[in-house]
Amino acid sequence: MAKYKLQELPDMQEEGDKMLYRKVGVKNVNFKVDPEMLQQLRRETDLEREMGGVKVIKKQLFSKEERIARALEVIERDGYITLTDYANINNLCRTAASKELKDITDEANSPIDWRGNGSHKVWIKKRKCNNVVVAAGAVVTKDIPDNTLVGGVPAKFIRTLENDIEE
Repeated sequence: MAKYKLQELPDMQEEGDKMLYRKVGVKNVNFKVDPEMLQQLRRETDLEREMGGVKVIKKQLFSKEERIARALEVIERDGYITLTDYANINNLCRTAASKELKDITDEANSPIDWRGNGSHKVWIKKRKCNNVVVAAGAVVTKDIPDNTLVGGVPAKFIRTLENDIEE
C-alpha cells in the first residue's frame, strides 16, 4: 500500500481544529484534492496527518567567525558591505543577517562598524587611530595617520598634532 501524507482529512479532525485546507503531498508536491479522490485514497492508501506550520532551518553553512571574515573580504574589496550583500554571501535571510550584524557591531572588539540609518546603513571596517581630530562636516575616505588634524570634503591633512591637549 502506498504512503501519502494528508493534511486535514475530515475524519482526522480534532475538536476545535481550525485547519481550512485539504491537500495531499506526494513526493514533496502538495495539491488540493477532490472530495471523491479523498474517498478513494482512504480506501487504497495509508494516510498520515502532517502538522503544518513554519519550518525553521537552523543549519548554517558558515560559523560566525567565517561569516565575519567573508564580510571583511567584501569590505576590503568595496569599502563597505550592505545588509543584502551580507545575507547573500553567508546564505542568511535579511532578518537573521540584520540581527547578526547588530550583535557583531555591539561587541567592543568587533572589527566591523556601521554608518547610516535605516535602509541607508552600510557596514565598514573599524579603524583604530590615536590622537586624530576630524573637523566638523569632513568626509573621511581613507585611513588617517596618528596625531593628525584633517578636514574638508574629502578630508585632507591640515597639520600634525603635537601634544596640543592640555591636561
